[in-house]
Parts: sequence; structure tokens; C-alpha cells
Amino acid sequence: MGVAAAVKLVPLIFIAHLFLTGKRAAAARALAVFAGLQGLTLIIAPQDSAYWMSDVFQTGRIGPAQQPYNQSLDGLMARVTGAAPWSAHPAWVISAVLAVPALTLMLRYHRRGHDVSALCVTACFGLLLAPVSWLPCWVWIAPVMVALSSWLQATWRGAGQHRAARWQRWAGASAVAGVAAVFTSTYSVPISQLRHRTLGWFWFLVLSNPYVLATIAIALALAAAALRRGDQPDGPWSSGQFPAVKQKNCASDRLAHHNHDGARGAAIAGIVTPGKQMAGLRLQAEERDGELAARHGHHG
Repeated sequence: MGVAAAVKLVPLIFIAHLFLTGKRAAAARALAVFAGLQGLTLIIAPQDSAYWMSDVFQTGRIGPAQQPYNQSLDGLMARVTGAAPWSAHPAWVISAVLAVPALTLMLRYHRRGHDVSALCVTACFGLLLAPVSWLPCWVWIAPVMVALSSWLQATWRGAGQHRAARWQRWAGASAVAGVAAVFTSTYSVPISQLRHRTLGWFWFLVLSNPYVLATIAIALALAAAALRRGDQPDGPWSSGQFPAVKQKNCASDRLAHHNHDGARGAAIAGIVTPGKQMAGLRLQAEERDGELAARHGHHG
């Protein structure tokens, strides 16, 4: 991770992902590798320190941000505003707003054991956040499509035959097909005033920012579903149970079994108070006394 971030800064967001998901040691190692490689680079080529002083903030050096192949929030705002000098500022504001649902989804999927899904959320948010995200950078949509297809298959098999279930199946299939169509197409409307006037503002916005708008729509829909359903599984990446939840359920079943056997079983399991343990021992002594008395009475 640290090596990748040293080559290209965008993977730095994965170091934050490691930290937020509790892998702080791994995050610290990646950050140390990143800093060490950058320091080594400055020793070998000290003249390149200008990159950190000024060039890192001049994203236009690799091409105009308003190019349609730059599918990031910065590129979207550059196209909408006609490459105004202040176009990056509203992009930062939108990024800050989207950080809330992105963080909510990422942590939710991580807590449920869906680590790949949590990583996809981080990756897609990083692509939106980056000043420049060329179309090949959106390779992260491949595991997203696998997750969406798996969710659709589970929904199609699990839904009933009533009208609402049929509507849910076809709505889900249409949504997944639409997302697949967007991200398997590399077409984006070229930037020109004539094209802008011909299409109108709305269709120009939609057709020149397909990846950005589709990703935002998916994130908002999943976040809304997560908030609406609370702790219930939801969305294409929450089918199945987190293994820890299964283990907890098994432990609960064992606990219920011991409790069902009474104070004696609870004392053996070691999950009751000392007073109850004493009560269990007395119960065992009384049972033995009763068995002995019954045996003597039978012999008498």
C-alpha cells in the first residue's frame, strides 16, 4: 500500500481505510513505507522537491480537468462551470458531503464482515475525490458489479410470487442492468459549446458525467437503505451473516441450553454467580440424598 501511494497519491485513501477499520498497525507500516520512499526520492533527486511545494496542487499539468475522460467530482464541476478557476471549491464541498454516506457504508459493511465491499466503497469514494480519475482508473467497478449480480441473484430467488415481489425483482434487474450499461461503456459526450446547446444543460450534465453520477446514485441509495432498515441486512453487499454474528448466535444457543438445564448446568458452565453455584451444589447434594433414600427404601 505504501509503495503504491508513493507512485501515485490516490492509494493514500486505502491507508485511511486500514486505520478506520481497526488495522492501525498495517496503516502505520504503509504510511512509514510511503514516507520512507518519498524521503529516498528526495535524497536521490532533491530538485524534485518542487513537486511537493507547488506541482502537487496544479492538477492541470496532466491535462485539462474538464476533459470528459476525467470522471471525478473535480472534472464534473469543471465541465459544469466551463473550467472556472473556482470550480474545484464546490467539488471539495460535494466530496465532504458524500464522505458521510461513504463512511457509513464502509464501516457498516466492515462490521458485517463484508471486507471486499467495504474496500469497494473506499475505492469509489477515492475516485470521486481525486482531482483526475481517468476511465481506466474505474477498474474498481468490476468487483462492484460482481457484488450487484450476486445480490440480484439472491433477491430473484428469495422473493415470493406476489405482485410486490415481482416488481422488486424486475426493478432490481433493471437497476443492475443500467449500472452495467453505464460502466461498460467508455463513451462520454465531448466538450463543445455546440454540443452543450444541442443537448441542453441537463442531458449534457448526465451524458458527460456517467461514472460520477452513477456512483453517487448507488452510494446514496445504499446509504438510505442502511439508515431505513437499521441493523437489518440490506443492499447488494449484505447478504449472508457476518461470521462473528454466527458465532455469537451459537454461543447464545449454548447458553440457553445450559440455562434450560437449571442451576446445576449453569454452575458447570461457569456463567452464574457464586450464590447460584452454591444453590446448584446443594441441589446436587439433595438429589444424591434422595437417590440414596430411594435405594435404601427399595432394599427395605
